[in-house]
Order: sequence, then structure tokens, then C-alpha cells
Amino acid sequence: MADTAPVASPQGTKRTRDQVDAEDAAHQNNNATNNATNDDADDTSSDDDDDIGPALPSAVAPKNKKRRKLPYEKLYVAALPASSRYSKSMMHKDQLCFNTFTPHTDFLITTSIDGVVKFWKKVADGIEFVKEFKAHEGEVKSVSVSADGRSFATAGADSSVKIFDVITFDLLAMLTPELAPRSVCFVHGRGASLPLLAVSHEASPQITIYD
Repeated sequence: MADTAPVASPQGTKRTRDQVDAEDAAHQNNNATNNATNDDADDTSSDDDDDIGPALPSAVAPKNKKRRKLPYEKLYVAALPASSRYSKSMMHKDQLCFNTFTPHTDFLITTSIDGVVKFWKKVADGIEFVKEFKAHEGEVKSVSVSADGRSFATAGADSSVKIFDVITFDLLAMLTPELAPRSVCFVHGRGASLPLLAVSHEASPQITIYD
């Protein structure tokens, strides 16, 4: 067995060689433990850095914000309509007597026995209401559309004849023949500068042409 000579410490206390070796070994073990702890901390920090993405929603429900009150809110609420809901129908209220499709202008014109004339525009998925006239006080007895589809005429039981512009939905003329009209018919061709309307009468074989 080797001789162990005592070693003097800086404080003056004498230690043997075995004590010095044991202290060195303990010091090395402490350093190794500290290094391992630091490595684990670095790994944990690296794992935390890898957690990338949106934060999970909080389990605590957010507080409801107080609704801002508008000035004069009570007046606005009081002015809202309180009656029951209603809808408006574009249909005729009485029996139809004529349905007329206009050539070249794609309109449908409907008339009913109560003297109402309605214009409808043909669209891709059906027809669309355009305008309504109370054309006659009584039944519509005859209708006619021009060859170019731009003029429409009606004769009513009230002894009047009405001429309409199909494109603008306007009433162009109102005729009151001396004899009650029986039927109407446009007699001009396409491209004519003025429409010509022939009107026959109830109590006469006479036919009157209006321009």
C-alpha cells in the first residue's frame, strides 16, 4: 500500500492524499450533475420554442360588452310599423278577357273584364310586372297590337278607344268615336312612320281609320 503523506491546506489544516482525491471526485460529480441539469433546461427551452401556432381559446367566457345606446332610440322604436305583414299581388282582380304577346318587343299585355290593362316584360325566368292602366270603365271588348310590336290599342264598353306605346308604357291617344266601337285592328306594316288603326262600329258597317 502506498504511503499517504498529509497535505497542508491553505487554511493550515492538514489533509491526507485520500481526502484530497475524494474531494476532487465529489467536485467532478457535482460539475457533471450541473451540466446535465443545464442540458435538460436547454432541451425544455427548445421544446417550448417548437410550439408554434395560434393560442388555444381561453376557457373563461369573455365579458359581454355593454350595448351602446343610440340617441332618440325610443323614438325610432316607436316609429316602427306595428301592423301585421302584408303583400301586394300584381294579378288581375277580375276575369281575363285578352292575353296579347307583342312581336319583336317581348311584352305580354293582359286585359280583364273590369277594364284593367297590365304590361308584363318577358325575362329569362318568366315575366315581370311593368305597369297597370285602368283603361276603360267596363269590359274591354277588343284589342290589337301593331306588326312592329310598338303600339297597342283597346276598345271598351265605355265607347272609347285607347292607344298605348308599348316601349314606354305610355297612353298615346284616347279616341271617342261617334258610334260605339266594336273592334280595333292596326293596318299599317312594319317601318311605317305613323300607325294606322281601323275601328269598326256596333250599329254601322262603317270602318274608320285613325292615324
